[in-house]
Amino acid sequence: MYVPDKNKYSETSSVYQGQILLCNERNFWRCFYKDMENACKSVHIVSPFITIKRSGNLSKCFRDLINRGVKIVIHTRHVWDHDNAYMKLHAKLAIVVLRSMGVEFSFISRTHSKLAIIDRRICWAGSLNILSWNNTPEQMTRFDCSKTADEFIRELGLRA
Repeated sequence: MYVPDKNKYSETSSVYQGQILLCNERNFWRCFYKDMENACKSVHIVSPFITIKRSGNLSKCFRDLINRGVKIVIHTRHVWDHDNAYMKLHAKLAIVVLRSMGVEFSFISRTHSKLAIIDRRICWAGSLNILSWNNTPEQMTRFDCSKTADEFIRELGLRA
């Protein structure tokens, strides 16, 4: 089981307490990528928006996971649920590229939730859109608990 080093995270403004880790936009990515690298079975990402830039940043990680047999499912809004043509275009192009890699999609009408569930145990939840973040202040909380993962899956009606 991956347990964050308390000293390492305190230097980067994270708060680590028991099985919960609080991160901001500056230190989230390093922690998140570490969890992704350790994924064995599945990664579910709920993100209302998808951009080419952010999905491109994650594509190598996704490819590596898929090559190892890890199932990746993105739960997001339908392309037509986006409010402007720019976001519709980004979503459409990103979905095409990610699907060609083997990423699966589940569409949730008008979702605004932002979270990731890794191996039905590690949960990241907060204000950061994992597939569209672009340099805004955000917070994410990491839970290492299968019961919490199951609760998120149930509450959001995810097919996991």
